[in-house]
Amino acid sequence: MERVHKKGKIGRDLEVRAVLTGTLVQHGDAVRVETELVDVANGAEIWGENYERKFSDITAVQQEVARGISDKLRLRLSGEDKTRLSKRPTQNAESYDLYLKGRYYWNKRTPDGLKKAAEYFSQAVYKDPNYALAYAGLADVYEVMSF
Repeated sequence: MERVHKKGKIGRDLEVRAVLTGTLVQHGDAVRVETELVDVANGAEIWGENYERKFSDITAVQQEVARGISDKLRLRLSGEDKTRLSKRPTQNAESYDLYLKGRYYWNKRTPDGLKKAAEYFSQAVYKDPNYALAYAGLADVYEVMSF
């Protein structure tokens, strides 16, 4: 009950009708993702799904989650929207993992966290030089560090 109450409060604070929550647990190369879309007004689950995949398929899981939500909500997506949902920012799972770690440390907004974030983003760029989000992460680090 406490989790539902928190989701409702968060949803009301954000002025949204639904909140998507999830957990991700990684064991070696295996990953389990549990998702839940909750109605803010009454705490009812609108949609939920569990995925078990190889970590290298994590971006495919993101696409499946987006499709599952849009299907459940019966959203009518344009061809452009469908293309955006199916586009992967990188094909390199290791680069994506490094990017996520960089975002984790960037969100700490501490000098040590920003330093670690820059290292992770740099490693992500090294693994995939065409990974625009990793470059954006570096730019975010430098912007915050400038203050």
